[in-house]
Amino acid sequence: MELLPPLDAYYERTSIDLLIQDLNKLAAKQGYAVVKGRSKVSKLGVRMKHWIKCDRGRIAKQEGHGHRNTSSRRIECPFEAIAKLENNVEDELGLGTWTLTVKCPDHNHLSTKPSASMTHRKEALKDPKVRRELEKKWRKGSKVNSTLKGLRLDLEEPIFKQQNIWNANVVFKAAAMGSLTPT
Repeated sequence: MELLPPLDAYYERTSIDLLIQDLNKLAAKQGYAVVKGRSKVSKLGVRMKHWIKCDRGRIAKQEGHGHRNTSSRRIECPFEAIAKLENNVEDELGLGTWTLTVKCPDHNHLSTKPSASMTHRKEALKDPKVRRELEKKWRKGSKVNSTLKGLRLDLEEPIFKQQNIWNANVVFKAAAMGSLTPT
């Protein structure tokens, strides 16, 4: 299956993080995710250029003596796009006009479900409706498995894994404790 890249376009009054978020909404439908690669900073200290890559596009680390043998989703996917800040100007909110240019639209992998990408799972956890539902279940004392089952029934596309729910619960617990330390 051919994975369609985002179109070259102008994005007005946005930040690079919002641009990546919009690109990931498009990419989720196509079966891939994008992340920020390296960036270039102007003499004024403004990040004026970002290289955007497929989340599977980096080189996998070599295993060797003294390193754990861990798995990786990295397969050197060649997809690359460049987001450039027009006029090198951002307003006081960090918003500007970005030009997106796709340098290499090709992917060397098949499409995947959004639940397979950590990028999409993180974005889904930022949704206020989902956060409220998770916190409500955490306050009730629901176990991770029952919370996950409830979310799978509520959402049309189950995207979370047990670890995502557990990590969210840790954040809720830390916020509830405030400045207190656990004993």
